[in-house]
Amino acid sequence: MAEPMIKGLAFNSVVSAVRSLKGEAGVEDVLAAVPPGIAQRLRQREFLVAGWYPVASYCQLLVGVRQLGGEAFLREIGAASMRADLTSIHRLVLKLLSPSTLMSISQRMFPRYFTMGKIELVSKEDRYLRARYSECQGWSREMWVEQFAGAETFLQLAGAKAVSVRPVLGGRQGDTEAVIEARWS
Repeated sequence: MAEPMIKGLAFNSVVSAVRSLKGEAGVEDVLAAVPPGIAQRLRQREFLVAGWYPVASYCQLLVGVRQLGGEAFLREIGAASMRADLTSIHRLVLKLLSPSTLMSISQRMFPRYFTMGKIELVSKEDRYLRARYSECQGWSREMWVEQFAGAETFLQLAGAKAVSVRPVLGGRQGDTEAVIEARWS
């Protein structure tokens, strides 16, 4: 089995989000908490947006983020990263589609960011959806938290109000799958 990989965009987005929320001192605190090789590559901006990098390295970066501010800060980073990754033109398109339709689109986009795993819309109703992540090899608890926060923000950017995303299955350390429910008004 090949090693699971993630796009470099994710690394850059996390560092940018930490910088915007905690400044350069926050970035340095995170870099001090990750393995030296990863810290050096981040300092030298060696993670290319379109490059592929080990999910394990990304999980180590997220552990550093969690050490800086706990799970709540990790959620903030997931939300800020999602907002930063979507340009204003993307946001305009998001407003034109329903949140459920956008989650359907996200299942086709998933392989553009991860070499392993998938997300599929299991069910949808008015202001409700259920989605299943599967085959997500190497994901840590931190990665799940960050992904769920990103999903919540994605729905908010699509115009959903009072969004609540909660895992109903999986999404823990070492899990390769999770099922989430999202509700909004």
